[in-house]
Amino acid sequence: MENRLRTKLCYASGDIYGGGAFMIFSLLFMNFLVLVEGLPVVATTVIIFIGKLWDAVTDPIVGRISDKTRSRFGRRRIYFLIGIIPVYLSFVMLFYSFGIENVTAKIIYFTFSYMFFGTAFTIVMVPYNAILSDITSDYNERTSFTTVRMLFSGGASLLSAVIPSIIIKSIGSEHNGPLQIPGYLVMGLIFGALFAASWLVAFLGTKERGNLPEPEKITLKFWLSVFANKAYRNFLGIFFRFR
Repeated sequence: MENRLRTKLCYASGDIYGGGAFMIFSLLFMNFLVLVEGLPVVATTVIIFIGKLWDAVTDPIVGRISDKTRSRFGRRRIYFLIGIIPVYLSFVMLFYSFGIENVTAKIIYFTFSYMFFGTAFTIVMVPYNAILSDITSDYNERTSFTTVRMLFSGGASLLSAVIPSIIIKSIGSEHNGPLQIPGYLVMGLIFGALFAASWLVAFLGTKERGNLPEPEKITLKFWLSVFANKAYRNFLGIFFRFR
């Protein structure tokens, strides 16, 4: 019983990143680009749009790759380990431009940074969203795992809505502007380390069942057939508009 609780807590720790990083990005990234780095609003919109398009490409690819992966660490857990460094570096890069001053260069840099962040997010979160059925086949137990996960995600989101701003203003400045750059850097370093550590915990504390079935073969035609579904197209439109 104690070991199962430990497994649930370790599994749920992965969504510290899922809930926390998404909250920080949603609240601070555009303000950081416009008010601190001085980028035009149109440019920041383009950066985010390109990042979302990149997500749409990488998500199914990583999902398919993880389905086919077989390793001593399992087919999903291995990506928690692989993603630790990208998760840390990409989050720091979102909020630090390494002294770049040219506006065009900044736009290129932050476009790459956001795409890198999206890739790191995909590397860990796509396998994470799929791993639960590989941990247990019991419906009630999966529900229990999901409940603990939601508690961790909600708690991380709540803390991430408050603490980053305190760090930024304490180390940088109370007022939005270039003087907040050191605060954003420290915030990125602290939360990047926290998010990376959460995946190390998830990797070390979970274990997949053996003898998993081989993935079904999926053709490109079958993959693209989802776009014929009107409900899916509507959902995709909402996703791009509000994410």
